[in-house]
Amino acid sequence: MPYFYRREVFQQALDIIWRKKYLWFLGFFAGLAAHGGEPDLLFRNTNSLRWLQDSVAILRDVVRGGQADQFLANLRLFFNNYTLNAVGYLAVLILILVVILWLVIVSQSAIVRVVGRASQKKQTSLFDGLATGTEKFWSLLTVNVVTKLFTWALWIIVAGIPAIAFFVTGQAAWAITFSLGSLLVTLPISIVVSFLTKYAIAAITLGGTDTIGGLRQAWKIFRDNWLVSIELAVLIYLFNLAVVLVVAGVTLLVVQTVTSFREFFTLLTVLAIVHSFVSAFSYAAWTTVYQKLLISKGESQLGYWTTKLTNFIQPKRSLG
Repeated sequence: MPYFYRREVFQQALDIIWRKKYLWFLGFFAGLAAHGGEPDLLFRNTNSLRWLQDSVAILRDVVRGGQADQFLANLRLFFNNYTLNAVGYLAVLILILVVILWLVIVSQSAIVRVVGRASQKKQTSLFDGLATGTEKFWSLLTVNVVTKLFTWALWIIVAGIPAIAFFVTGQAAWAITFSLGSLLVTLPISIVVSFLTKYAIAAITLGGTDTIGGLRQAWKIFRDNWLVSIELAVLIYLFNLAVVLVVAGVTLLVVQTVTSFREFFTLLTVLAIVHSFVSAFSYAAWTTVYQKLLISKGESQLGYWTTKLTNFIQPKRSLG
């Protein structure tokens, strides 16, 4: 993928989400499943390994100290004495979670649908995107569930079991095993799975394929363009990070101290708008990347310059 394609990805994604600002509304919900992107996944997990170890140690102390038993006893007492209220609260919570899940899945597909058709100069609208998202809901839900379950299962096997062993024994060796397993095994595979999820969502929404077909196509695209995918993930993440830092900096200058409900509401509104914008841009950019990789194999700039450097430093053969 030549360099201008990268610039075109950003220009096309920004143009579409700026002209169709209702995508920001969809981005608010779709972004709840984005987790900041692959680089953020790397930085967040790398920096939080020590925090996770400390949390496990604290949890172990809580269990041994009896506070956990007391909490469970109070919870059982509440359910026994206020059964109807407890069931009602639980039902409302489940209903809210189901609605949020529906909004997340449908919004993901709707953004991909609108961006995909807009980039092809075809007619599209908010209702067209929502209709497609609703139609593809179960296939997209399956992709999200399968990829999440696979990632969680991997974390449990590689990191969870050593964490439990550390929880029980308190031996530092298990903490080291947990850290190495998280950093060297589960984290790289989790990043690969996140790429597969992105491409599979685009394949199902735009290509009309089913869940299995979408995952197969996603794997083929990533396998043939894994270095390009990583490079673009870093570029998209840096763009989003720059937007967040600039807007957050300006907002903090305007609202230096939150002393009233109005200032607090203004701050939350700005944060929500930024979240919606960067989420919509991310999905739009990855949809554009998917469409371009379908018609041509991407060329990695890192690979290109590495080859150029290797050819430059290699000794030239004498013609004599």
